[in-house]
Amino acid sequence: MAIKIKIGFIGSSAPSSPHHDSFRTLIPADISFSFMQETGAKTSLYDARGKIDALISQVKELLQQYGWNGVIISGAPKEALNPGMCQRVVAEIEQPVALALRSSMAALKTFGAKKILLMTPVDDELKRLYREYLAEFGIESFIRRKPCALTQMRKSSARAM
Repeated sequence: MAIKIKIGFIGSSAPSSPHHDSFRTLIPADISFSFMQETGAKTSLYDARGKIDALISQVKELLQQYGWNGVIISGAPKEALNPGMCQRVVAEIEQPVALALRSSMAALKTFGAKKILLMTPVDDELKRLYREYLAEFGIESFIRRKPCALTQMRKSSARAM
């Protein structure tokens, strides 16, 4: 089967990361899908703040090097920490680009969501930024403050040990 489309995926994890395994099986056989890691040292999710120029340069180089037809830039913190990132990426990269928060928002709008429960393993500051981002598109988000039953069970088990 001939490869018809080449897609690049840029994220903070290494291409060999098990993090990517969950969706590798979803990629059709006739699509070449390349995982790449962003350049630059990262010790915190907040390291993405102010790094859009470097990211755009890297994406442009990889698009040229691999002949990708489009690219996915993962990482909601990047968008939340860099207001206007989507507009910059769209203006500066000719090929189609999918971004984490923007794509999530588009999916929620497609399903007519107006309110969501925001479940993410980030700190309160990033949750606030995510909520503000979603609110710009008319999606109200809530954060569950009361621990869920599974969390309670884990805490009880840990105390019993």
